[in-house]
Amino acid sequence: MVRINVLSDALNSICNAERRGKRRVLLRPSSKVIVKFLTVKIKHGYIGEFEIVDDHRSGKIVVNLTGRLNKCGVISPRYDLKVHDIEQWASNLLPSRQFGYLVITTSSGIMDHEEARRKHTGGKLLGVTIRDSISDLGIRSQFYSGRTTRVKSPVRFSEMFVLAEMKDTVRVKPWHFGVDLREAIATKLNKKLANKVVHNVGLCIVLHDITHIGDSYLFPGDGSSHTPVRFRFVVFRPFIDEVLTGRIRSCNHEGVQVSLEFFDDITIPYEYLQQPSKFDEDEQLWVWEYTTEDGGHDLFMDINEEIRFRVVDEMFTDLSPAGPEMSGEKKDETENKRSPYTITGSITEPGLGLKTWWSS
Repeated sequence: MVRINVLSDALNSICNAERRGKRRVLLRPSSKVIVKFLTVKIKHGYIGEFEIVDDHRSGKIVVNLTGRLNKCGVISPRYDLKVHDIEQWASNLLPSRQFGYLVITTSSGIMDHEEARRKHTGGKLLGVTIRDSISDLGIRSQFYSGRTTRVKSPVRFSEMFVLAEMKDTVRVKPWHFGVDLREAIATKLNKKLANKVVHNVGLCIVLHDITHIGDSYLFPGDGSSHTPVRFRFVVFRPFIDEVLTGRIRSCNHEGVQVSLEFFDDITIPYEYLQQPSKFDEDEQLWVWEYTTEDGGHDLFMDINEEIRFRVVDEMFTDLSPAGPEMSGEKKDETENKRSPYTITGSITEPGLGLKTWWSS
């Protein structure tokens, strides 16, 4: 059988193996383009290490998978990309900057679109790699307007992101009238909501799409246009009982603080640790006093170690100002430390806790 596109076949094999939950996949035949494409994936952590096997024929590649890759594929035909067009192509093909990369072949080699932009070099569009693609998240749909949230589907999925439907009126200033209206609205919405917590909805990540744009209107004395829009935003909000993996950020007498890199307000209280546990005053770490037939073993919960935990509770706190401050009134310092959205985790079950505890 004649292979029309070796790279396309290889990427399809990787995607199919990821969907089936495979730990590794065998690619054949081997080629320099495939190797360089895989090198870009390794750089961003989408796949693990790979091994090139010389079988004295066409060669083969064994790739270790990490479960982080959602989609990858070849773009055909290989469009010419100029430096000033890279941003627009990335916006058109990727759900967001946080969810993937374009792979470009240039005179300096095969690289992702961000590296090509830094090196100020264009080339030909080779393919695309997407992590956690929004279209395949199996996300819950929510509707948000003002302070209320109506969940359209009560079905729970094994993903920590939801797709929230919202509506807003976007103000576009006159000097932005030369920009495409949809693009101007998208920029405004991302600037307004990205990396912010919406009460009773979750942590907004990135705009997914705009579903409706109403008629724009002007207010007397204001040259800006005001446009009612409906849109969908990717929101971080894991469901109760979902199992997540993060890293230990700090420990204190109250428990363990965990970070997901983009979200840090996760606490595992001491009563939700593996028991019996104690707090080591010298190391300032929690220790699981694990007992076996051979005796006791102290398992330390070191900083930056990967930890697997179950979500048992969440709490939203409305931090919007209640009114003007009275003169001479002292503001409670604890108010400044409160978070608008906090998650409580638990590691009391077998298999939960530091990943190194259960690796052997």
